[in-house]
Formats: sequence, C-alpha cells, structure tokens
Amino acid sequence: MLIRYTPRPLRSPPGNLPDSASIILRYYRLIMSTLAIGPRPALCMAIPPMRRRAPQGRRTPWAVCLALIGAVVAASAGGLDDLLGQKDLTPESLAHGFAHFAFELAPQLQEPETFLQRHKGDCADYSNLASTVLNHRGYTTKMVVVMMAQQTHVVCFVKEAGGFLDYNHRADEHPLIPSDGSLEDIANKVARDFRSQWRMASAFHYRSGAPVYLDSVFATAASDARATTRAETRKRVVSAKKLASPAGTVGPVQASTAMVGDQTSIN
Repeated sequence: MLIRYTPRPLRSPPGNLPDSASIILRYYRLIMSTLAIGPRPALCMAIPPMRRRAPQGRRTPWAVCLALIGAVVAASAGGLDDLLGQKDLTPESLAHGFAHFAFELAPQLQEPETFLQRHKGDCADYSNLASTVLNHRGYTTKMVVVMMAQQTHVVCFVKEAGGFLDYNHRADEHPLIPSDGSLEDIANKVARDFRSQWRMASAFHYRSGAPVYLDSVFATAASDARATTRAETRKRVVSAKKLASPAGTVGPVQASTAMVGDQTSIN
C-alpha cells in the first residue's frame, strides 16, 4: 500500500490553526516573560559577588600572637563585670587585651564600660580602667600624670609588679615598664619616650570624672641641666662612633655600645 506524502505549508492559512497553537503561544509568552524578569532573587542572594580584601603588610609572629591574645581577651571581656571576674589576670595579660584598641583623644574621661565597648580611647581612659580592674584583683596602683613641654601623659603604676602600664606600649611583648615607683623615675621614663623634658609629675585619682591630685613634684633647674647634658653627651658619642666607622655608618658592635651607653646614662 502506497501512502502519498503531501508536505504541509510553512504558514497555515488563517482560520486553519490547530487547537494546540493557543497553548503553545501561552507557554511562549510565559517563557518570554520569565526571561524578561531575569533570575530569581534567591539565586542572586545565593551567589554574591566576590570582594577583594585589602592588602595587609607582613606581621611578625609575635605581632600575630599578641593580636590573637588580645582578640581572646576582648571576646571574653564583653564588659567590665566580665573583665573583673577573669581568673589569673595579671597586669601584662590585661595590657595585651587592649593591643587592638585604637587611640582617640577625648576631652572628657570615658567610663570603663564605655571604653571597653567602643574599643578606642586615650591614655587616661586606659590608666583609669587598669587601676580599677587591678585594684579589684588586689593590686596596689597609682595613676601618674606627667606634664611635659608640649604633651601630657597618664600612666598606671602597679606596686606589686614593679612597673607601670603605658597606653603607648599596650601592644609590646612586655608592656610593663620597670620603675621604682617614684614620680621622678616615672616622669623621666615617660619624657624619654616623648623625647622631651618633663615639668611636673603628679599622683592622682578620679572622683566623679574629675582628677584629684595627691602628690606632685616639679623638675628643678638642676635636673633640666642634667637632662640637657645627657642629651648632648649622647649626641657626641653617636657622632664619634659614626666618624670611627669606615663608611660613616655605625657597625653592629658600635651601635650596641652606643645603645648601652645611652641606657646607662638615662637610668
């Protein structure tokens, strides 16, 4: 039996469309509408754009360790009560917990709770908090303000630890600066960091946010003259060492000798 094949025209004449054409046309419009809307919001949220991290400088192993210690202490110290309740807290471990805090000079003293929550403050905020926490832990502390020619700085001396805590050294490997506790010794070491001469040093404490001074010492003309003489002597020693080196630079042995002489003359 032969079947005769008759090809259908590509375009049917009007009025002769099959019944399924309307259904196909509906699906076609639905597909076009979906493509016009675009991908689903859920898909956009599931594939977020990649963000480039800002390049960071190389960090020494000690810096990484201190940052980790600071992060652990800060995470466990959600507030002042949590910090007061920490066991085996020492002045050095307390200082390491503030290694990541930023410096912000404020006209008024921040309460310890505010300082902990904001993660930023100045030397007075840090010394006040350290004195509050360490006194609670049984340490004997003394806050000292050192007034220099152009700067004023506050530190917290800890009697049992034999040194003072300085906000500028909170990220050091050993943040406790040795001192005999006298106002003159603390003032000399603070002024040395600022490369300045101190004028007055006072022990004080805060009462309702205002300082109450307990004891003060003033730098005498003789101490200023001695400080000037020491500075001039150090300059002459360093200059002599540079001239003695062949290329006008200080060698390792000469540099260490100059540093030892510098520390001996200051202390």
